[in-house]
Amino acid sequence: MDTDRFRQILAMIRRCKSEFAITTDVICGFPGETDDRFRESLEFIKECQFSGGHVFPFSGLEGTSAFALPEQVHNSLRKERTALVAHVFADAEKAYGIKRLGQRASVLFERSVQKMGKQVWQGWSEDYLKVLMRSSEDLHNQILEVKLEGVNSLGEILAIPGDRDDIIAD
Repeated sequence: MDTDRFRQILAMIRRCKSEFAITTDVICGFPGETDDRFRESLEFIKECQFSGGHVFPFSGLEGTSAFALPEQVHNSLRKERTALVAHVFADAEKAYGIKRLGQRASVLFERSVQKMGKQVWQGWSEDYLKVLMRSSEDLHNQILEVKLEGVNSLGEILAIPGDRDDIIAD
């Protein structure tokens, strides 16, 4: 599939639901990736306005076709490019999360974590936003309706209970 067709598909999806969460995975430094091609890819990723994504540096596995391809990209350049794309995805995820503030979401809470000196529950919304919420209850493996209230300095979404008065939120 070429980039024009991909743009068409994104536009079609967004016509149906403008706030649809769309993510992608990217491999940086695949053999033959030139500086120009990487810049084009980075601009395309920004243009697509993904709600997030995952990025990995290419790592050839001995015995695979890609391992022996010519024009291998130096490891340090793969890491540099991976960091650039990861930054774009982090910004995109934060921007998407900000668009969702004030709305409700169903969140599967997975674990209790220490964040910014506070014990909070961490979970994932149905559209893959990382959500943090303070609670005196054990929320492990519970799906709760929450209201998305804020974004911390790491870009993580902060929530308050959506319909449960017995949960203590900050």
